[in-house]
Amino acid sequence: MYVENAITDNARGNSLLNPKNRWVYAAKVIVNAALAITFLWLFLKLGWVPKIVTLAAFGLVFIHEAAHGIVMRRLDVPIVEVGLGVSKGIFRFFQFEIHVPNVPFRIVLSTLPISAYVDEGKKGKEVIENLPYTDKAFIFGAGILANLFCAIALWFTLSLWGLAEDIRTLPKVIVALAISYAIAKLLASFPQVICAYVFPVLGIGIIALLFAMIAPSLIANFSYAALHGGVLEGSQAIILGPVSIGRGIAETTNLLMGYIYIVILATGLVTTNLLPIPPLDGGHIAGALLKLCFGALVQRIVVVALIVLVGIPLIALVALRGF
Repeated sequence: MYVENAITDNARGNSLLNPKNRWVYAAKVIVNAALAITFLWLFLKLGWVPKIVTLAAFGLVFIHEAAHGIVMRRLDVPIVEVGLGVSKGIFRFFQFEIHVPNVPFRIVLSTLPISAYVDEGKKGKEVIENLPYTDKAFIFGAGILANLFCAIALWFTLSLWGLAEDIRTLPKVIVALAISYAIAKLLASFPQVICAYVFPVLGIGIIALLFAMIAPSLIANFSYAALHGGVLEGSQAIILGPVSIGRGIAETTNLLMGYIYIVILATGLVTTNLLPIPPLDGGHIAGALLKLCFGALVQRIVVVALIVLVGIPLIALVALRGF
């Protein structure tokens, strides 16, 4: 196993390991070393509970991407690269390849671990394009499905925590076990059907719920500000944004509260990726369904409309009210 710089000039086939690019490569090493040291220092400064929650968050993301990869391999879709970080543009500057013998794809690690991905390459995209819709949806929804299993297990374990404190909660735990088992059994029995037909409906429902929770508060504030100036008291929508969650995790010293944050993160990964907005998994499922029902032209038009009319306003609403 050895590590190599991940940036290549695709137009000329030159790697930054080329002596002509040694200054760029030296800058890359220095910048990434500084980032790695900074993130390690910040991680070590955290308390032991935030450390556990942070590692659990990375674990949930790993499970999500691993599920995509496993389903791709099962459906004979070639994989070119799996990585931590963002695979496009300037973000490649912060990545290094790890070559492992007998592994048929590249493994890439990043000093900016803001995301993760599985890259099937041009050939893999062509294979996916020719698959039946249910198989496409299974690939796109596999990560959501895996995180949903995690969320169910975490929610049930949380009920066991309550049982340890009060034996009188036993009936609730039995009900939680029955519900968890029934949902997990349903997901395991019909994964392709659920990814193809249930997830799109849930995504639309989540969008409607989010707008119902946030929009009235925002409209009330705009109206109040236009008439009287200032902000209307008591109109704040109760939605935790990533900054609020991150701050809460960093300040947590209670193990139970840390576990609750892990449950929130697992549930958040599911609900966020269900949204039918590209480039989220739900957006890929919605795009494939639109193409199946109405053709490629309508698919492109609706996808752009979803980004402009739903995605951008939703990000703005959460940014204004949820951070």
